[in-house]
Amino acid sequence: MIRMSLVATGTALMLVASIPTPAAATPELYERFLIEHPLDGTCLTALPGLSDVWLQGNCDSQEGTVWRNPEGGEIQLETTGKSGGCLDVDVDKRVFLHASCTGSPSQTWQAGGGQISNDRFGDCLDGNVKAGEPVYLDPCNQTRFQHWRIQGLAR
Repeated sequence: MIRMSLVATGTALMLVASIPTPAAATPELYERFLIEHPLDGTCLTALPGLSDVWLQGNCDSQEGTVWRNPEGGEIQLETTGKSGGCLDVDVDKRVFLHASCTGSPSQTWQAGGGQISNDRFGDCLDGNVKAGEPVYLDPCNQTRFQHWRIQGLAR
């Protein structure tokens, strides 16, 4: 459904159209969540102390597969009792787990339409890898490798 509204801007009127997006697609709605690659059912995985972020063969809420979004935009690894670090991107567009969460554009992400994009580069998280290999950023292209499912978890 398209919503139309008339907006007054000084001496002019503008017709603004907006298309509401489904609320379930955004990780901000969940305190804790999994990021699943629906193509093969693997989950985005990382472990504290290791920098690589990869796809793992199962999404069963084990340590390293549960993420949080505490600051609105950062995707933070959940570990027992402390932060496990935040998803980050280097200049080569390699996705890694940074030990500290800084809120920088390379650590902020947007989700919509099944894709997860990075604020610094505007590119999308790409899972065109085998299980166990690191994920990376690639220009957003709506391929099946860039589609992700956010699964909300109980607190």
